[in-house]
Amino acid sequence: MKTLSFRRVLCALLLLVVFVVPAPTQADAEKEVIAAARAIIEAANAGDFAALNKLEKFHSRFGAGGGLLDMPRDRDETSSTEEADSDQHGDNQREVTWHLSHWKHPEVYVSGNMAFMTGYLHLTQKVEGGSKTFNWRDTNIFEKQNGNWVRIHHHTSPFNIKAEQAE
Repeated sequence: MKTLSFRRVLCALLLLVVFVVPAPTQADAEKEVIAAARAIIEAANAGDFAALNKLEKFHSRFGAGGGLLDMPRDRDETSSTEEADSDQHGDNQREVTWHLSHWKHPEVYVSGNMAFMTGYLHLTQKVEGGSKTFNWRDTNIFEKQNGNWVRIHHHTSPFNIKAEQAE
């Protein structure tokens, strides 16, 4: 009888640990991805391309017209890392003449060490003494590398918020 009670208590404790003790959750991973995305925006707005190089390891990028912006595997194998960084982020000393908002209404899905995030953002660019604001819909793919979420793919398209709200 004591053995049966001990087994029941042991089983109850095991179930308690499995169902009650918090484990890293999907929500935690989603928050980590959003934090990585925010860090990308903050580095871009600050013109900190050294930080961007740590947060982004593109396999490919597509622009608003659907065109391929960057495909590292297609580069000349003799290109140096410095050339690739320069191609990806331009001159590291240039003045930032634009400001990106953080993603609005981000949606994140995580599966293992891969995640994708969609959302939209605003880009305000200084133009001839004034400014223009553009709205963009983004899709980003992240991979967890060495414990950090790194953006490996980015696609952006123009987004007409007024037209979307009218639907």
